Amino acid sequence: MKYNFNRLIFLLIIISMLNEISALRCFKCDSTRDENCAIDPEHPDLKFAACESLLSKCAMSVVGLITYRGCSDEIHKGEYYRECDKDLCNDKIWPPGRLKCFQCDGKECIQEQKAKSKPCVRFLEEDTCFTDIINKEYAIRGCISDNKTLTANVKKCAYNSCNYEIAMLTL
Repeated sequence: MKYNFNRLIFLLIIISMLNEISALRCFKCDSTRDENCAIDPEHPDLKFAACESLLSKCAMSVVGLITYRGCSDEIHKGEYYRECDKDLCNDKIWPPGRLKCFQCDGKECIQEQKAKSKPCVRFLEEDTCFTDIINKEYAIRGCISDNKTLTANVKKCAYNSCNYEIAMLTL
């Protein structure tokens, strides 16, 4: 009887240890499918899942201009790559020096920007912010890496939140 009781205690200890040793849960996304993967990794709609391997860690990587998050054995390892070993630890803006610019288009973009600037969706080490004045009632602000067409009226700058000023059209 004592043998069975000791065996039962041993099994309960093993089961409780197995519950503690489980695969990490990591955010899993790429910025081509979900911009929040790059600019708002704590967004409530960002998907996460458990890694398939107990040896896998959570990871963040930038390959080309694209940000990836996921399990270390499942994502591309780019020039900017980092692993961490806690649940959902891949929730930071990556890389940490990612440029932040004011981003908007329309009439409200003419005025000085007071809202919070956002990280650029595509990561480019030499990125710049811009304000492009289309006409006296319409402007666009954002990151050069995220925008394909700019006019001759574009103003560029290369530090966080630098494209905040009132947009003035010079003729």
